[in-house]
Amino acid sequence: MADENEDVVAEEQPKVTEEAGGVMDLNSALQGVLKRALVNQGVARGLRECVKALDRRQVHLCILSKDCDSAEYVRLVEALVAEHSIPIIQ
Repeated sequence: MADENEDVVAEEQPKVTEEAGGVMDLNSALQGVLKRALVNQGVARGLRECVKALDRRQVHLCILSKDCDSAEYVRLVEALVAEHSIPIIQ
C-alpha cells in the first residue's frame, strides 16, 4: 500500500511541437494529419468520393476548398455536412 505521506508529482503535458522544434499552428497540424491519412487511404478527394463518404457517414471532418468554382458543389457538400452533423473547415 502507498504511504499517505508520499508526494504525488503530476507530470506536465508537453507542448505539441513540429519536427523542427517550433510550436505547431492549425495549418501545419492539419497538413500532418492529412499526410498520415493519405498514406492510410483515409482521404476522399473529388466530389464523387466525398459525396459517397458523406452519405455513408464515414467522415470525421470535411475540408472544403475556397477555390471551388461551382456554387452548386459547395451547397451540396454544405447540405450533406449539415444533415449528418459533421464538422467542416472552409
